[in-house]
Amino acid sequence: MSGLLDDVMDWWRNMRHRLEGVPVASERASLSLRAMYPREKMQAPRRQSRYRYVDGPMYYLGQQIVKAMEDAGYPAKILYCYRSPEKQRELYSKGRTSAGPKVTNARPWDSAHQYYEAVDIIHPSLGWNVTEEYWETLAACVRIVSEKFSVGLNHGHRWKFRDSAHIELRDWRSVRERHRRNVLDQGEPRPPNADELWYRFYEVLPDIVKAQYNADQQGRVPKDVVPTHPDLVAWLAKKSSNKSLLRDLLS
Repeated sequence: MSGLLDDVMDWWRNMRHRLEGVPVASERASLSLRAMYPREKMQAPRRQSRYRYVDGPMYYLGQQIVKAMEDAGYPAKILYCYRSPEKQRELYSKGRTSAGPKVTNARPWDSAHQYYEAVDIIHPSLGWNVTEEYWETLAACVRIVSEKFSVGLNHGHRWKFRDSAHIELRDWRSVRERHRRNVLDQGEPRPPNADELWYRFYEVLPDIVKAQYNADQQGRVPKDVVPTHPDLVAWLAKKSSNKSLLRDLLS
């Protein structure tokens, strides 16, 4: 009963705010973002300078793409890296069993997002409502980051079913199949865990992992020392509770 009363009170507050011309909470958040980024092309007040490593290589590369966009004068943010299967099911239903245009052809567990293998990058306040110049700049930044890190990336901007915000690792389907084989005996599907994400990071961006290894030594080794293979395996083993995931690295 209390939940119903809360819903009624929320509805009444929203109606009163609209009648009185006062924006509701969601509108205030939108207005705040638009005040911060009133134009499509302008420098973001807070730029990408610190990076997360625990969400796999594609999130790290997405951060690099955001930084490249900011360097070009365009604010950008990662909307999704991981997307839950429930959210994927909701998006897949659009234009099929629910109202609205189709936004994806991928069912749950068939999208790169369920495996941390893709990012969606959009404008912080305008979302997808941007000019062609914005998407072309994003496409250029994707190419720059792809070449800089020698990693194959696919960008949905050129697809027949256009998805300009979407960027994915080119080999993500092989990762999906490997992951499905690994969890087959566990019953229900699940996203990659922290151990598997570190393994994938080393697979895609070994030099970045090596740099993190040196940084993690806290001065115990010189910064320019390249860690040996056994050093890296031992370091990753400390981060991983599932030692079997490192068997390929040991070969």
